[in-house]
Amino acid sequence: MNARKFAFFSIYFGIAVGVAAFFLFLLKTTPIDIDESISPEIFASYGSLVGGVVGPFFALAGVLLLLTSLIESKQAFIKQQIENRFFQLMSLSKNLISENRFPYDQFLTKLFHCFTD
Repeated sequence: MNARKFAFFSIYFGIAVGVAAFFLFLLKTTPIDIDESISPEIFASYGSLVGGVVGPFFALAGVLLLLTSLIESKQAFIKQQIENRFFQLMSLSKNLISENRFPYDQFLTKLFHCFTD
C-alpha cells in the first residue's frame, strides 16, 4: 500500500472512529431528551476523547501526504532537468548545423561506411 492510499485510509478511519465515538459517547453519557439541556462538561470530555483518539490519525495522514508531495516534487524536478538538458542539446545541434561547424556530410559518409563494411 503506498503512502497516499494509507494516508487517505487513515483520514477515513479517523472520521469513522470520530463519528462512532460521538454516538457511543452520547448514548452512554446523556439521556436522549430534547427538553433537557446538554451539560458542557460532557462535551468537553468528548472533545478530549476525539482530540486524543482521532487527532493522531489526521496527524499521520498529514505527514504521509507531505512526504508523498515531497517525493513527487523531487521526481518532477528530475524530469524537468532531463527535459531541459535534452532541449539544450537540440538547440546546440541546431546551432552547429546552421553555422556549418558540424561536418554533417563527413558524418553521414562515415555512418554509411560503418553499415556497409
